Amino acid sequence: MTKNLFADVSSHQPETLNYFQQLKNAGCKGVVVKLTEGTNYTNPKAKNQIAHSKSLGMKVSAYHFGRFTSVSGAQAEANYFLHSLKAHGVGTDAVVVNDFETTHASVAALNAFYGPLEAAGYKNICVYSMRSWFTAGYFNGVRGLKWVAEYGRSNCSVKCDAWQYTSTAMIAGVATDMSWDYNGLFTTGSGSTTHSQSNSDRENNHQKNQTDATKLAYCYSLQNLILMPLYDKWLH
Repeated sequence: MTKNLFADVSSHQPETLNYFQQLKNAGCKGVVVKLTEGTNYTNPKAKNQIAHSKSLGMKVSAYHFGRFTSVSGAQAEANYFLHSLKAHGVGTDAVVVNDFETTHASVAALNAFYGPLEAAGYKNICVYSMRSWFTAGYFNGVRGLKWVAEYGRSNCSVKCDAWQYTSTAMIAGVATDMSWDYNGLFTTGSGSTTHSQSNSDRENNHQKNQTDATKLAYCYSLQNLILMPLYDKWLH
């Protein structure tokens, strides 16, 4: 399993060559650039952020901040994102990400977002959100890669393809999100979009582990209850 470092940037981060050189010096092998949000916003710094990442040999991918709540809304936002991907020269080898963390939508809508992108040749599709939304089951049945944000831990508690472990790494004096890439698609360009385990399976396994732990605790409690008179007799 690969474990390569990558960053994600938006208009909150610089567009200078020095900043991206510092990212590379910190060990980043990839950069995911915010391109769009909804159907009316494009990151004004994206052009230079992409150009500097490419010039330094870091793999470029892109994300869209999703605002949709319906299938038609998802398709409209995907087409807006797609137009920006082409305009900025982001190739079909890139990971294309739906950053979804402020609204809720059906699985059908979430999967519909990928349709226009896949039709245009972008096959490395991904959804990004915080850990609690994954464990709550909001993305059960959603296709593609899973990129999870969870801070303050030594490892991610949710099985995923990429883990954003901090939002406060200081790069050239600027707070920056940093993530680990577990399959290579965000960094080296090699890897697989096939999951060894779906979100539904992960949640079922989590629930099974909790149930098993509860049964074990109950077993010990019952055992102690039965043996307590013997303990008392032996001690006294």
